[in-house]
Amino acid sequence: MMQNLIENAVRYSIQGEQHATEVVVTIAEFAAYYQIKVIDHGEGIPEAEKEPVFERFYRGRYDIAGSGLGFA
Repeated sequence: MMQNLIENAVRYSIQGEQHATEVVVTIAEFAAYYQIKVIDHGEGIPEAEKEPVFERFYRGRYDIAGSGLGFA
């Protein structure tokens, strides 16, 4: 899941002269869980797609090969 998430962050990040493709991954340890953040410079998930993104193999775009984020 993490590999898929990071690959999507790189794939959909803004690229160009003024914006380098940069993805920052941080992990924080808490008493009962870990928090993982993946930060990129992409447009983000549109509001209408934030719920279905947790469905198995859901993809917002079908013009680019992939299998979704893997949040199911």
